[in-house]
Formats: sequence, structure tokens, C-alpha cells
Amino acid sequence: MTIGTGDLSRSAGDVGISLTSPPHLLPDLAAHLDDYLAGPIGELDLPGYQLNLWTQSDQYRTATAAFTENVTGQVSPVPGVTLTESRTSAGTRSYTVRRDDLEQRPGAWAVSINGTIIDLFVNSAEMAARYAVRIIREAMLRTYENAHGIVFHAAGVDRAGSALMICGPRSAGKTSTLAALLRALGDDGALLSNDRIIVHGDDRVVAVPLPVPVARGTIDAFPELRAAIPASARTDLPDTFATAAKTTLAARPFAAALGSSLTVGSHLQTLLAPRFSDTAQPPRIRRLTETETLALLTEACFTPTDEFWQPWLVERTTSDTALTRQAALACEHLAATVPCHQLTFGIRGQITDLHRALADLTGARP
Repeated sequence: MTIGTGDLSRSAGDVGISLTSPPHLLPDLAAHLDDYLAGPIGELDLPGYQLNLWTQSDQYRTATAAFTENVTGQVSPVPGVTLTESRTSAGTRSYTVRRDDLEQRPGAWAVSINGTIIDLFVNSAEMAARYAVRIIREAMLRTYENAHGIVFHAAGVDRAGSALMICGPRSAGKTSTLAALLRALGDDGALLSNDRIIVHGDDRVVAVPLPVPVARGTIDAFPELRAAIPASARTDLPDTFATAAKTTLAARPFAAALGSSLTVGSHLQTLLAPRFSDTAQPPRIRRLTETETLALLTEACFTPTDEFWQPWLVERTTSDTALTRQAALACEHLAATVPCHQLTFGIRGQITDLHRALADLTGARP
């Protein structure tokens, strides 16, 4: 799984990462990686990657100058970000950031990959750990997908080896539901991921390492999150329902703030579909039919096409047609075998009522 003899060895699920870095960056780099990566699972024999991190300005300039040769096209991993792609006859693919409407940092990093060797060049050492997590995530997503994993737009919580997967579109209430579940379960629960879950086999789920975006409403509802997020990062957020303006926490600190931990994999036992509204409606949970569950899963399934994010670093080895079929079969299997509940709740109601409803659903102690 893990290859090479790097300075750090980590795993994103069963995708091993051997990472080399300038020595002075290693402590901060290790701490940042551990905020997102919870270790290997030990189920799949997946390719590992050697990630070499280069942080000197001259290294970045030399690399990007070379990458401007043999340009073959452009890639847009997310809306507003454009990467220039180049390829060499030796099989190396290289990418530089041409446009960045999200962070306003064009030219902040560049990366090349040949087989399982990845070289990441950053223009500022202080951003090295953040970009390393992004590259690891890219490698993980496509590697699992190439091994027949199916990606869902979902959050996930583990309890004693059983997972509850929270599915829904943006602004459905996934993060607030996730926070309430972690609070209800306490140290009996663990965070998988906030926004992407990989399903493989019949019922195995794997966490995708991602930060947790949190809106003002969720922060105000949970004192634990208010304590964990600096006032400077939350006071300017709008207090409106379904806003896209959010601040972020790394995965492990988010879980820790709610008395929980971080884990990497679990067995899928329950599906939950939150549907929050800008009302004072008390929480109501009802069991969905198999047909309703299939529609929910089909909407949340992001294989082979993720509407927000296109993994690009590792090349796809399975056709879109085959992936579409695999995803459809996975959704049908889950709809037929995993119970699914819809949770309706008005955000102007009492968060303690939501907490109790989820505790009743999961059997958590009051």
C-alpha cells in the first residue's frame, strides 16, 4: 500500500501516501495531515503514492517554466478554477493553476505525476500542508473509483463500526444534522466525512478527507462550535437560511468540538435524508420507501459525474458507461437493503428537540 521511504507515511483510506518534505515543515505538516486522515482500513490492496513536496521559490519557478512546454489542454476541477495541463513523451502529466476565482491565488502551486510519483511545487511554504491534503484527496478519490468505489454527496457518522450516511443537496441541513448526531453520540460516535463518502462492496463506507464548512445558523445553534471558531471568522457571516457563506473547520477539530473523534471507515447501516426549512417545525422522522430511497441515492450519487468537483490527478481506468452502470447497481442495492429515514425540521425550532429526535433514532443515551 504505502510506497517509498518518505519522511511521513499516512493513508487516505487504503491509499497509502509516503511524503517527503523539507525537515522544518514536518511537524506542522504532520499535524495538518492528522486533522484530516484517520489511518488505513486494511481492506483493499490499492496503489500507494510517493508525494514529494517542494517549497523553494526557485524550485517552483523552474518547474512551472518546464510545465509550459507541451501544453495539451485545460482542466477545471471546480467551477472558477482552471488548470493548464501538459504531457511529456515519458508519461508525465503536469498542471499549473491558470485561473482561481475561488481563492484568488493563480500560480499558487503546480503538480506533476508519473505513475505513482507525485511532485507538488508550492509558491509559499505556509500553504504547503493545505495543498498537500488537496493532492492526497485527489489521488484517493480516483484511486477508489478505479477500484469500483462509488462516491456520494453525503456526510457520515460511525458508531461502533456501523455508519449512518446523511444524504441531501446543499442547504438540506447535512452539517447541522451531523453536528447534532455527534453531540448525541458523544464519545460513542466518530466523524467519517462532512461532504463526500465512498461506498464499495456491499456496505463498506470510506471517508473522504475534507474540511467542514459551517454556516452562521449552525454555529449559533451549537455552543461547542462557537467556542471552537474564532469570533473573527464568524461574526461577518450572514444569519440567513441556506446561505453559501460559511467558515470552515478541519475534520478532526470539528469532531473534537462536539466531543467526538475522527474515523476512516465503517459498515453502512442507516441512511438519513435531512430536509430543513426556514420555519419552526418540530423534528419529524419517517421511513422512506425503497422507491424514495433510490431516488435520494441517485440524486446524491456523484459517480461518474460529480456536479461540483472533477477529480483530475489520477487518470480514470474505467469508462463512464461502466461507472454509470456500477453506480446504478450500487444505488439499487443500497435502496433495497439499507433503511432510510427522512428528517424534517424547522431551523427556528429548538435544537434540543432535534438532538432528542436523533438520539431516539440512533438509540444514543440521553
